Amino acid sequence: MLQPKKTKFRRQQKGRMKGYA
Repeated sequence: MLQPKKTKFRRQQKGRMKGYA
């Protein structure tokens, strides 16, 4: 999905999972 931004979405994986998904 977002390999180059894995560390970027990992920090917002708290409640932004539906945002980047």
